[in-house]
Amino acid sequence: MEQLNIGDEMEDTSGYCIVYFVKKILHQSKKIYWLQDVRCDHEVIVDANNLTVEIENELNIIPKFIRDTYSKRFLELESLVPNTLDYIRTVKELGNSLDKCRNDENLQQILTNATIMVVSVTASTTKWKQLSDEELERLEEACDMALELNASKHGIYEYVESRMSFIAPNLSIIIGASTAAKIMEV
Repeated sequence: MEQLNIGDEMEDTSGYCIVYFVKKILHQSKKIYWLQDVRCDHEVIVDANNLTVEIENELNIIPKFIRDTYSKRFLELESLVPNTLDYIRTVKELGNSLDKCRNDENLQQILTNATIMVVSVTASTTKWKQLSDEELERLEEACDMALELNASKHGIYEYVESRMSFIAPNLSIIIGASTAAKIMEV
């Protein structure tokens, strides 16, 4: 079990462990899909739903660590980019190089041009300290973990949704597979 070591706030995180279990469940789900075993499928769905709760818990911890760490470099970014995933992607892209936000193609895929302009102007008028190499490394590791956990969560949602016609066929017909999957998560 690999653990992320990015400071006191994150020492106990099980993010990488959760990603491992997500991959394991999704791998099991492919076998079950092939076998069409509804009983086993139900067990995997229950495990997957429990895992999404753990992922959500981690996704509440990691962004707080990222915000706390990056606020030393660029405090205003949090208010300029309110969406958590966009904020994480922006932090990962910018790092210590706030001056590259004007011409960064990757950043243009994350933020609107208007937001990039506001971020650029704010970054150019703000003088904050550079993050150390160690802080940047931990920050990037946390960003990667958050993005991977989010992708894993969506993979689980897609899997549960794809299996709803077997697990709860009547419910799926009445309200749709996507809504039924969300209800099953609760």
